[in-house]
This record gives sequence, C-alpha cells and structure tokens, in this order.
Amino acid sequence: SNTGGDGDWWRVLVLDNQELALSAASAALSKAGYDVLKAAKVADALALINSKHPHLVITEVVMPGIGGVELFKTMQKNSATAQLPVMAYSNRANANEEARLLDMGFVDFIAKPVNGVRLVARVKRALRLCYDDSEAPPQRDSAK
Repeated sequence: SNTGGDGDWWRVLVLDNQELALSAASAALSKAGYDVLKAAKVADALALINSKHPHLVITEVVMPGIGGVELFKTMQKNSATAQLPVMAYSNRANANEEARLLDMGFVDFIAKPVNGVRLVARVKRALRLCYDDSEAPPQRDSAK
C-alpha cells in the first residue's frame, strides 16, 4: 500500500503498559508507513531511544510504577534526547491534566481510547512542527 511516502524513514516509539492499546497504536502507525518501536516499560523505552533513535516518542502517562512523565523528565536531563518530541496519551483526559502535560513540554496530548486516524494526523503534525521540512529525515538503517 502506497501511503504517499508520508511515513517514509520516520521512526516512532510507542510506550504503553496496556498490550491492547500498544497494539492498536502501533498498528495504526505501521499502516500509515511509520517504522514503529514498541515498549511496555520505561526502561525498555529508554534503551530503544538510545539504540534506535526514534524521531518521536508517544507515551501513556498513567502507568503503575514509573510512567511517561518520568520518562519525559529523564529524557529532558540528557542532551542527546532533550530535543526529542514526546507526545502524551492517557485515559485520564481532563483539561487540567492536558494543560499540565503541555506546560511540562510534551508536544501534544491525545485522549484514549486512541482513534487511529487522529493518532496518525497528530504524529504527522508533530513531525512537521519539530523537524524542518527542508531537511529530509535521516535514512533509517537496515538494522531492525
């Protein structure tokens, strides 16, 4: 299926401890042509960020133990990942929570359950805003 090349080369990491939500989000992004990395724990997400260098991270913010907010703060402390855009998504979708996360520096916030069309549109928009259009994204390496 030709997606018009929108997703070409772009790599997106999704962190969610709920398997169904993780599968749904990654399926929608894969279908749109993105190279998707999946993680169910913050530690796994950080390892993938450091080894695979995604262009965007999408994380559930409400997780048992350490979740998306902690991931974001950890990334902010590291110069290699501080500029990487992070999108929050959550079942706890009230205006105050959304405002708090956007104030922290998350690039966007999406309420769950996630609609695939909306997710892809928001990802496309975030990548366009965070990366200069004139700059072709770095070619992804063949190593998966």
